[in-house]
Amino acid sequence: MKDTFIRRVIKKIALGCFGLDLKVTRSIKKLGSDKPFHLAGTCNQCGSCCEEPTIGAGGLVWYVPLIRKLFLIWQHRVNGFEFLERDISQRSFVFKCTHLDKSTGLCDSYESRPGMCRDYPRIHLYSADPDFFQDCGYRPLDPQASQIIKNLEEHGVPGEQVEEMKKDFFLE
Repeated sequence: MKDTFIRRVIKKIALGCFGLDLKVTRSIKKLGSDKPFHLAGTCNQCGSCCEEPTIGAGGLVWYVPLIRKLFLIWQHRVNGFEFLERDISQRSFVFKCTHLDKSTGLCDSYESRPGMCRDYPRIHLYSADPDFFQDCGYRPLDPQASQIIKNLEEHGVPGEQVEEMKKDFFLE
């Protein structure tokens, strides 16, 4: 489902708001003690991030039926996301994206994609345990990875344990 001109304009306005919010939020986090992971790797166009986009919900969207309904209508009408389910354990909504071309794994409205799609996978870099899709070419990398590996080797940690720790603690 390709975007119409009006839908692209609405998405541009929403993207501006998203970008401003993201900039403010990340600036505040950088002032604090939150140190994000670095992003390593590249997109291999697997399409995993597009198959079932999931959006975490704030309290108002989650608990107030009218606001939730408006949120779901927005996602459907503007972003082309078809609602699949509520994930109560994560307090999030799971969708199916109508813009994903299954044959190519690409977005048919790439230029007007929503902010959350543009920000993937960077949004996960601020979590304590970043979780990327198995097929994704990106991976989180601890900002102190080289120093940690050096310290492990200097303290005589066996090579196989170092290799295991590299995977478990986002060191490579």
